[in-house]
Amino acid sequence: GHIWKEYITFTKETDGHLKIMAVDMVDDVQTAYYDDMISRHVLKQPWMEELGRVEDPNSWASKATEFLLGNKEFNKGVIGRLKKETNHSSGVFIYQQMHGCELNDDETTTVLWKTSFQGEDFSSFDGDRNLYTPAAGKAQIRSKVCPVDEAWDSYFSEDWKQECIEGLKKYLLYGKETLERKVAPEVRVYDRPDLERNLTTLTYMATGFYPRAVDMTWVRDGETQMDNAHTDGILPNEDETYQIRKTIEIDLEDKHSYTCWVDHSSLEKPLSVTWAPSSGFKVGIIVAVGVLALILILVLIVIGFVKWKKEKKP
Repeated sequence: GHIWKEYITFTKETDGHLKIMAVDMVDDVQTAYYDDMISRHVLKQPWMEELGRVEDPNSWASKATEFLLGNKEFNKGVIGRLKKETNHSSGVFIYQQMHGCELNDDETTTVLWKTSFQGEDFSSFDGDRNLYTPAAGKAQIRSKVCPVDEAWDSYFSEDWKQECIEGLKKYLLYGKETLERKVAPEVRVYDRPDLERNLTTLTYMATGFYPRAVDMTWVRDGETQMDNAHTDGILPNEDETYQIRKTIEIDLEDKHSYTCWVDHSSLEKPLSVTWAPSSGFKVGIIVAVGVLALILILVLIVIGFVKWKKEKKP
């Protein structure tokens, strides 16, 4: 499936000025952003500009900006009531909103809406029941800040969703080369022994893949799935692809083999890379320890020689 989302941040400054920052995304690709300095949306993809030229040079940016600025006026009131109900009388106040729509592979559609303030979840839209639901502990505040508006709820869940899905389909048509491309990951495993802790760190890295969704699993001896792997999650690369690392720690003398599997939509079947302990690995450790011992002996000899020379001086 595919998703269009707009993330909006309203910042109420200490001087009372309300600033807006907005970013539009289709799946993992930024398509536009709202520039508060010029009060309009700016397109980020060449195919978005082509869409504008073919469909209507000003339709998308104008409608998006009109909706956002209308949203701004409404949210001024929301922010004012939120500040009052939460006793926030001074300092910067931040209210965030995400709205969008999802087109699933089976052609079913979903409308998306979620809000938060000062970093805490506030409310979301339940598409199945066509109503807003408050976050845990926020029901009383939600009822005072945003009274029920059945007309708006109906419009949002029906007409607005239809407009959103139609727009998303156009993005997929014009941005097909970018949005539906598939790039396979490059994978490798590397180890790092830690003599002080008597451990070996095994890291499996997959990089350069698109789209973002990926599944990666460590398995011991081809059977036991390792649930203690550490990861920093999926991170972006500069070329709009992604990377992920998963790391496990094992005993330095571990004799098991470890395989990491990665599954991605660009692959006909999952990729795997296996790491196994080798005699060369252990010999390397022995050699390293031997070299360190030899260096220590040489240092002691030099120190002893210098001390002997000093004692011989009259």
